[in-house]
Amino acid sequence: MAEADLTEDLAAISAPALVLCGELDEVTGPEDSQRIAGGLHRVASVVVSGAGHLANQERPDAFHAWVRAHLHVVAGVPI
Repeated sequence: MAEADLTEDLAAISAPALVLCGELDEVTGPEDSQRIAGGLHRVASVVVSGAGHLANQERPDAFHAWVRAHLHVVAGVPI
């Protein structure tokens, strides 16, 4: 899965997207995450400081705050 390049498929995604990446991610780092975000139409892009590839486990409070904020903005989900 890590070797799959689905860049060409990004333009077909019309739903709002959150591209979230850890600052220290060595698998899909900030540069690759920005490339992904650049291929989407409606996107918020976030880099979580002090986190690696498992930002949801390494910085769960920050990760959850960004996900909640995104859901609040795009779907009106209460924070």
